[in-house]
Amino acid sequence: MKTRRVLRALLLGACVCILIGIGLIVWLALRPVPAWSLPVRLAGISFNVPVADLLRAATHPYGMRLLADHSLPTRHGQLAFTEQDGRLQIRCGPCSAGSLSADASAARLSSLQLTIQRDGPAVWGTVTSSDITISWRGLLSDRRLLLTGELPDTPAATLYALFGEAIPELQHAQIEGSIGARFTLSLPDRRWQIQPNIRLSSVSGLGTASLRGVLPQPRCARPAPEGFGRHIAAAVIAAEDQRFWSHPGYDPVELAAALSPNARQQASLRGASTLDEQVARMLYTGAQRSAARKLRELLYAVEMERTLGKAQILQLYLALAPWGEGLCGAEAAAQHYFSKPAQALNAAEAAWLASLLRNPAQVGRDPAELNRHALWVLNGMQGLGRAERRNARLALTTDRMILRKRNSAPGPQLAERLLPLAEDSVIGQTPLAVISRAKRRDSAPAVIATGSHNENPFCCAEHGTRVGAGTGRRADGPLRDHEHSR
Repeated sequence: MKTRRVLRALLLGACVCILIGIGLIVWLALRPVPAWSLPVRLAGISFNVPVADLLRAATHPYGMRLLADHSLPTRHGQLAFTEQDGRLQIRCGPCSAGSLSADASAARLSSLQLTIQRDGPAVWGTVTSSDITISWRGLLSDRRLLLTGELPDTPAATLYALFGEAIPELQHAQIEGSIGARFTLSLPDRRWQIQPNIRLSSVSGLGTASLRGVLPQPRCARPAPEGFGRHIAAAVIAAEDQRFWSHPGYDPVELAAALSPNARQQASLRGASTLDEQVARMLYTGAQRSAARKLRELLYAVEMERTLGKAQILQLYLALAPWGEGLCGAEAAAQHYFSKPAQALNAAEAAWLASLLRNPAQVGRDPAELNRHALWVLNGMQGLGRAERRNARLALTTDRMILRKRNSAPGPQLAERLLPLAEDSVIGQTPLAVISRAKRRDSAPAVIATGSHNENPFCCAEHGTRVGAGTGRRADGPLRDHEHSR
């Protein structure tokens, strides 16, 4: 009799559990989709599980015991779960640290460890990889997780080592300095902000000294025997890098903007990279959007500040920058649009030409917006007198500036415009052989500016020279003295 009662009770309990399970699955399948959830398929039924509930369950003492010694394959790598001293530990290695930006590639890490603790809505923990530890804290609700974290000042070489083969320069680069950061992150909407603290005191071993005194001459450019002139130099700085003369090759404000999801909106008014970094991109790293490329540019920018100096970095940019329609370099752009050398451009023409750097396709699509951006560039140009600035503004607002653009066949494709040396591409390598060939070309002038590397030779009369038309020489010829003019 007792045995029958026990069997009946067990059978009844099993039926109740089955009914509860079926009811739970039906409830999960039919209820409104949570704002932050993960799709799950069980017993042929698909439903969404709230992420906040999963986090609460995983960080509960019983949940941590259930997860302990289990692993889970994900698109980032194999996750291994353990529990230690009331903390949930998740190890991943090798691990792909997914980028928060949709158009940037992920970093490949040899190992990554995440610890999580929770007390009510408060969560905290650490993220560790090699010798680097990031501490974080957050608030968990049903709809979102708000996080704040800090990377303490860490040797820059240690951080760069995380990227391994993605940064080939690490094989021969000597990096001195530190990098730290504070960040905030909101999930699931991926709204985030970073405040970097970068102190790169020295970079060497990249071979940028081989560019000293040389202006490479790509096929899409034209030589500028008289230099580029002060107006186009001032306009390019106003359009692309307003702190060019004061930063050490990188601009933390612009770097934070470039690392954020709204970088494109911010870049609509100002360049996300310094001129140094853009020159590094054109000569060495290429244009692939990734964290590794940005870090490579940073190394080259810091070294070029020491080996080349501001004046020649500016000259390299003016000689190589892509201006659309198969053009590169300020001289080719000035001849194409105004039928005059870059040295002869007035302030309005230079501002209009520099405004093209943001989006050259606007010439035919939205000339009104292009003129508005040209006015913004003009307002940021240094070294203009009141009358000159007033006349330039009048020319841009009343369409008095006449474009003398010639009808021409389509120029080289974008890939060629981005390779500054065309047939002699030096992207990803030290251009020693290329520089040697460039020095033998009669069409490739190499201007060496006077003054120290940190001088702004076009803003101050006492320097006696101006960018692009100052005292200089060809790589294969004697020094030439050009008369200074303002």
